[in-house]
Amino acid sequence: QGLSRPQSRAMTVLFSDKAVVRTIDGASYFMFRVCDYRVQHALIQPSVRCYCVRQHPVRGFEMAPMRLQQPDDGLGGALMMSLPALVVHRIDAWSPLAPP
Repeated sequence: QGLSRPQSRAMTVLFSDKAVVRTIDGASYFMFRVCDYRVQHALIQPSVRCYCVRQHPVRGFEMAPMRLQQPDDGLGGALMMSLPALVVHRIDAWSPLAPP
């Protein structure tokens, strides 16, 4: 059993073309979908992390982690990638996407 090539494996993980910001019960959420369409050789323990990359005029580029509601990043952000999974970030006062 050989190891898979990361370049070809990256081609099987699909992200939605568009992300949305949706208001539910007065709170705003940033959402997108992710899926692995290679069913026979599914990823083992896939997880997701999201970062907001922004350019600061003095410090240059900054990466700010985004807390996830779904899958819960407090539990490791584990996904079931054989089905399309919804990734959800709540935009609140501590979110890097919150307006200044």
